[in-house]
Amino acid sequence: MEWVILACGPSLREYQKEIREYIQPTMITVGCNNLDGLFVPDFHVWVNRRRFRKHRKKMSPKSKLILGYKFKDKCDYRLRFDNDYLNDQGFMEIGETIKCAGATVAMLAAGFAIQMGAKRLTFAGLDGFSGGKMHHYNEDTTVSMKRLLLLERATHGILRDIHRIAPVKILTPTVYEEYYAGFTDSV
Repeated sequence: MEWVILACGPSLREYQKEIREYIQPTMITVGCNNLDGLFVPDFHVWVNRRRFRKHRKKMSPKSKLILGYKFKDKCDYRLRFDNDYLNDQGFMEIGETIKCAGATVAMLAAGFAIQMGAKRLTFAGLDGFSGGKMHHYNEDTTVSMKRLLLLERATHGILRDIHRIAPVKILTPTVYEEYYAGFTDSV
């Protein structure tokens, strides 16, 4: 079964029409952080408590809520992960707990999808950070560009590991060119 991960890059808003047309009723969708009302995913993942507090009212009550293990809030699923941000090579091992280095919320959402049985993963809005604009919505961030580029490199390694488990493709323009398929190809 194909799972579609809706990440937070600017292309999510820019290509929302094409993304909507791509998503079929048989696909499972997973939203990451603030979707700003663009989509109503089947699941919605939050691992940053500040963002969750700021944007949770924008989340559809139809979506099943997935929160990181440190949250105290009530949710449908609790995401267990051990994320080491110091490794710029990035990796992900998926078991009962997701062990990873440098994982963003989109990568943790992909880990959750695999835990739930995903056989194919498609991303939209997984743009990378080197383009300058981080999100499809306005967000104050205190993360330096140096750290964002470190996370971008780590994501390359995580995508490599995920692709070994479930084929990966990215619909929208991305710095992760080896996985870019656009809207015409399928996994």
